[in-house]
Amino acid sequence: MNKKYYILIVILIAYFLIIFLIFGLDNLKLEQRTATIFIDKETAWSLEKNKWNKIEIDNEKISNQKFNVFINNENIGNFYLEKKENWILYDTSRNPYNYELGNFFAIRANYDVNVLNIKEQNISDINFIKTVLNDNGITESEELTVASQYEFDIDNDGVKEVFYAVGNAFSRETSPSKVFSIVFMKKDKEMYYLHKEIEMNDGQNGCKPYINTVIDLDSDFKYEIIVSCGYYSIQNRSDKLYTFKNNEFQLLASNE
Repeated sequence: MNKKYYILIVILIAYFLIIFLIFGLDNLKLEQRTATIFIDKETAWSLEKNKWNKIEIDNEKISNQKFNVFINNENIGNFYLEKKENWILYDTSRNPYNYELGNFFAIRANYDVNVLNIKEQNISDINFIKTVLNDNGITESEELTVASQYEFDIDNDGVKEVFYAVGNAFSRETSPSKVFSIVFMKKDKEMYYLHKEIEMNDGQNGCKPYINTVIDLDSDFKYEIIVSCGYYSIQNRSDKLYTFKNNEFQLLASNE
């Protein structure tokens, strides 16, 4: 009988060991990942225990840390950072590094990440956009101040999805009754919304939406998306980080 018990115990130990190696080890690796992201001067997020959190930028804490820096989605290298009126970059010898101002994105992580160099394009099918706007109760006569299109393969299925950013905030030619900003993806003839604000125009509300950064943050060869929306100068810009899972966009982090 004792021999049977020993065999049963060995089988159970082997079973739980296999389960841990299959599932637990991956979860443990995810829990050990850490990262810090800066988006221009408005937003800072940190990853701890597989969760993104909003943090404050502390020059003293980051003074000895190098960050991978991207300007307009193009990598310009690894630098020490200091936040002043604009970000100051320092090379390995602590010499200031001159760079052209643009869309600023910096990340420091203890694992590999991949930033996609996306390009903003003009919308090729404006009639399609008018149909989408009509479906959202927005008339065709509204003037568009944002009409951008992006194409990339978000889910690694070999087919590029098309993303659209449209809005009418800060119109100079007309005074629309409604102000709106919308970002959505078209995939397999379906529309998936990342950002949608539609409200009555009070003269100072609304924001201009755009896709800020596209990045693989969990090494699964699928991309997360940072959507930004610029408000009037008296308000901060909105930055939100999304992942696409189970046929929907899920919010991972926000600066609001």
